[in-house]
Amino acid sequence: MENQRETKTVLQRLSVERPLLEFEFLKRVRKDEAKLDILISVGDQDDGGIAIDGISNVRQIQVPKFAPLTNDQFRECQQLWPCHFHPSKEIERLRSGQFFSTDELESLEGLMQQALESARHSAETGNQPRGGVVVNSNGDIVARGHDLSSIHPMFTCESVLIDLVARWQGGGALDIATQSPHLCHSSTPCDDTYLCTGLDVILTHEPDLENAMALLHSRVRRVIYGCTVKNGALGSRWWLHCQSGLNHHFLVFRGLSKEQVHELDHRDP
Repeated sequence: MENQRETKTVLQRLSVERPLLEFEFLKRVRKDEAKLDILISVGDQDDGGIAIDGISNVRQIQVPKFAPLTNDQFRECQQLWPCHFHPSKEIERLRSGQFFSTDELESLEGLMQQALESARHSAETGNQPRGGVVVNSNGDIVARGHDLSSIHPMFTCESVLIDLVARWQGGGALDIATQSPHLCHSSTPCDDTYLCTGLDVILTHEPDLENAMALLHSRVRRVIYGCTVKNGALGSRWWLHCQSGLNHHFLVFRGLSKEQVHELDHRDP
């Protein structure tokens, strides 16, 4: 576009007739020496069905397909077409391998040991060797549980943990006893929050789709697990926590004490 004074009018029309939708991270305009390049349409949109005065030399170009999440991705995207980008310190920490401090890792490993103890107890009582704990942002355990599928197939480790959190908050629905140290919740009064909002769940095994969805609906903050499973929904077969169409997202970490979890799966009955 050579007449830059008409840019505002052209952009207003394009925003109505050719919205960028999922490509809104792309900027509409790129300054190229004495003229402006304007992005008319992206993807499968028909770029020849609109006539705008002042626009000439319509052509196809390559643009980034996904929004950049890191500084390196942003620099690569800029080589194709200008993008909006908001750096995330959290993502950069994840990429650097320094998301957790040494003290935090030691604390997580200690919590996983408790989940493993509950998983062993679960196996000894005729259930699946699955255990877990729920902790608050200070690392304090608010619920500890394990699989109870021998009682009911819906009483999975994740469902039991969520119900124990609900009991801690004055609710709960599952008909299970909580006298065991492997099935318990905190006696400390809780804040007025919804289920697992702001809480982390440490599991011996990756949840399947049904249980991952239960964790998502409980508004968990983070899920940390040891071993993957065949139909895992948090990094193996599916990436439920990253689905853009869902109204809640959370961080997932795997591999914590995975050797011990693996041994648990393959120990003699």
